[in-house]
Amino acid sequence: MRAFARTFGFIAAVLFASLAHAAAADLPRVMILGDELFAPAAAELAKVLKGKAVIVHVKIPEDLPPTTSSALAAFDRIVGKEKWAVIHFNFGLGDLTHRAPGMKSFRVMSKAAGGIPAATADEYERNLDALASKLVSTGARLVWASTPPITSASRGTRIAASELPYNQRAAAVMARHRIPVSDLHAWLTKQLEPLKARVPDVSNLPKSFPFHEQMLAAILPLLGQ
Repeated sequence: MRAFARTFGFIAAVLFASLAHAAAADLPRVMILGDELFAPAAAELAKVLKGKAVIVHVKIPEDLPPTTSSALAAFDRIVGKEKWAVIHFNFGLGDLTHRAPGMKSFRVMSKAAGGIPAATADEYERNLDALASKLVSTGARLVWASTPPITSASRGTRIAASELPYNQRAAAVMARHRIPVSDLHAWLTKQLEPLKARVPDVSNLPKSFPFHEQMLAAILPLLGQ
């Protein structure tokens, strides 16, 4: 009898897992494409949208720097063969990071030490335009998140407010491709204002920070919810 109970329990567990997998397979897949900054928010989104969508955080492969040029070079590896309902994407902080000039490998170097941005504003716009074209070709509904604010707390590897002209370039690219923009920059600027003493930079956001809320507001209309 015990053997029967164990066998029945095992079969029931396998059946339940199979049904759960099948249910998940029918849900729309949402890609959160961006650097590590978006990982905690993606995890929160997965909780909020459980049973409604499958949330997957995708970043640049670790053998490449987190820049628009890397996103283009590794596009097929990033997107894969999956069908995506929605792609929420951002690139900017990596392109604004100062690096050692004249080197093939990506080595972070402060501006004071002679570092230069990973991409000039012109290079960033060209790369982002090409990337937007590739993303449009996936057939997914797209939304661009503007690059978060940079403060003076980035130890010289990023320059405060340097994201502003890059966000203007990105907005122009998205307008050309008719991709909606989620103004993550403005939202974060407002949210971080009362936290400045404790949160000097977006990379130091507390775990309880509701980063996912702005992303959720941008994604839900694209899911028809």
